[in-house]
Amino acid sequence: MYGQTETSCVATYGRFNDRPGSAGRTIHLAEVRLVDDYDRPVPAGQVGEIVMKGPMVFKGYWNLPEDNEQTFREGWHHTGDLGRFDEDGFLWYSGRTADKELIKPGGENVYPAEVEKVI
Repeated sequence: MYGQTETSCVATYGRFNDRPGSAGRTIHLAEVRLVDDYDRPVPAGQVGEIVMKGPMVFKGYWNLPEDNEQTFREGWHHTGDLGRFDEDGFLWYSGRTADKELIKPGGENVYPAEVEKVI
């Protein structure tokens, strides 16, 4: 199962024994695809950023036009998550994009790259 706060529900789902460890397949009404750094679709088996659209995806961040410009491109919500589809259409979560990876100690956003610079 895969979804985010921004999708208000799940975008993929699979029964536990269908493909253990996967996030399942795309649900009805959701569109999920994987893209490279230039927003080009990647083939099954390759890792790409998970992007989605559909009626469950929110319309944007309140009063944050710059964030909306980065997050929404050509109607697709760019999640900042990475994954791959297998040959049967099951989604496998792989991690976060470098610009979205963060740690939240005590409510503060800290990016690992910032910590690396200091160390």
